[in-house]
Amino acid sequence: MNETPQTTPNCETDLELSPAATFNPDTLPCRKWCVEILTPGGRDLHPEAAWVELATVDGQIGVMPGHERLFTALDVGELVIHNGKQRETYLVGGGFARIQPWRLSVLAFSLDRATDGGAWERCRARRREILGGGEEDSDSEASAP
Repeated sequence: MNETPQTTPNCETDLELSPAATFNPDTLPCRKWCVEILTPGGRDLHPEAAWVELATVDGQIGVMPGHERLFTALDVGELVIHNGKQRETYLVGGGFARIQPWRLSVLAFSLDRATDGGAWERCRARRREILGGGEEDSDSEASAP
């Protein structure tokens, strides 16, 4: 019986599996995830992650390698990258996330390291600027520090 060798997704390429393809997380070269974070201002980050927490418009979610494909809108909130015992926290001013079994791509309206209280207001201000103002972040303000 001849078996066709299965190609392994590679973080360094823009590999796309067909919608009908089955994904086996055991075929990943490692248990780390390729995360790509882009902003309109040109910020471009590519951290590795074991799993990531995202604030979506439907609530907080956690995703890890092998997750089902999902495209979701992000709310103003935290994006937390977990890599072993290390944890990086960013504040996102809304945007979109494309989740694939081997990669997470985030287009954030704004992105700030969660290091000071002013970061929340900068995220909200950038979101209002991009969305045309007027929109209040009543749900997110309650969770701001």
